[in-house]
Amino acid sequence: MFEEVVSKLERWGAQFVLLLPNLGVAMVVLIVAWVASVVAGKLVARFIGRVSESRALNELIRKLVRFAVVAAGFIVALSVLQLDEAASTFLAGAGIVGLALGFAFQDLSANFIAGVAMAMRRPVEIDDLLESNDVTGLVKRIELRSTWLETLDGKIVMIPNRKIFENVLINHSRLGRRRVELEVGVSYAEDLEEVQRVASAALATVTPRLDRPTEIFFQKFGDSSITFVGRFWIEYRTQADYLAARSAAIVAIRRAFAESGITIPFPIQTLDFGIAGGVALREELDQARASQNGSKQS
Repeated sequence: MFEEVVSKLERWGAQFVLLLPNLGVAMVVLIVAWVASVVAGKLVARFIGRVSESRALNELIRKLVRFAVVAAGFIVALSVLQLDEAASTFLAGAGIVGLALGFAFQDLSANFIAGVAMAMRRPVEIDDLLESNDVTGLVKRIELRSTWLETLDGKIVMIPNRKIFENVLINHSRLGRRRVELEVGVSYAEDLEEVQRVASAALATVTPRLDRPTEIFFQKFGDSSITFVGRFWIEYRTQADYLAARSAAIVAIRRAFAESGITIPFPIQTLDFGIAGGVALREELDQARASQNGSKQS
């Protein structure tokens, strides 16, 4: 029994001695692969930095490149040690593990892939006013799994990138300009051409405003007024720019209408007491009084 153990140890020792050169070569291969991964990571990061401004995406690509180089060196080292079967098993195991993780974390993977696509296409930037998934707010952080929005009333909302990527996305800040629309009602007795002239001149005084003509369009006959919409363009950086311009437009139109004698009517309701319609209330009252006086005389 003891002799058999000693014999096996001797064989193992002889095999280990024969394997020492290959083991040294494998160690050198791993060291070279590690150094090559560092150099490749730096080169890729420098190149990607010129194309993408997303730090998260750049860091992800750099780590993937480093991992690929080290993995290739590890497989070569196994081949040097004549462990090709182990290398095949390692690759097969890595594939099975990756497939299992993909099924287990489908939502996470979808958000991650959407984040990578968003980082490459860059539909939004930091401090953009974004409207998506019934949420409106300023973009504060863009990660590979979610995007952080600060709503206009100071709340932080994290939206998964998959929902932003798949659903309708409205970016109010992308073009750097925005149209201000203001609905106003005027009395039925007013001259509409004069209303259009005064309102257009009033909107033209709003500053700051882009050098585009103001627009006045009458929309509908309301219950107590004729409604029109006034439109003009402003340079848009923040939501405060839009609110300030709309407020200034309201003040300008109110002042211009007051100076020109144009009436913005209060809500008015007309009561029609005639069954057939079109009968004035005064006529109904006169008839009621006449009928009452006739009954008293009789």
